[in-house]
Amino acid sequence: MFNIVERGSAAYSRICVLFEQRPSIIDGKQCLQQRAGQLKVNIRQFNYPGAVISSLHNIVFHIQPGQLVGICGPTGAGKTTLLSLLQRHFDVIDGEILFQSISLTDIQQGEWHARLAVVNQIPFLFSDTIAGNIALGKPTASQTEIEEAARLAAFFCLS
Repeated sequence: MFNIVERGSAAYSRICVLFEQRPSIIDGKQCLQQRAGQLKVNIRQFNYPGAVISSLHNIVFHIQPGQLVGICGPTGAGKTTLLSLLQRHFDVIDGEILFQSISLTDIQQGEWHARLAVVNQIPFLFSDTIAGNIALGKPTASQTEIEEAARLAAFFCLS
């Protein structure tokens, strides 16, 4: 019992330290209109805090209401970084992201997050060959189809 109390006390101390930290993302003050809006992304460069090498540069696109956009590319291309910026886990310093012509930094985070629906990808490999994992959705896939799917996914294997 004493061991459980000590572990709980240590955990409580760590939680208190977390609650005392100031958030690095400052909440905006502006509310959004109920209507749909255009999303404009213009990221000249983005570096993670403390990083020397930029993770993104020259990302420019506009999404109109009702438009569907897919983001794809090889591992390390910046897809997750872009989604983190769109979700405002970080702020863009060199560039801007606008919704309804309002900078994301000016929008109340609760208002912005209520507009987002994100399903994060968590990679998982089954205890099978790489080809078996690729063909999971189509068990009858030929070797050519598996290789084409790997090529389209920018998957490569170093031997």
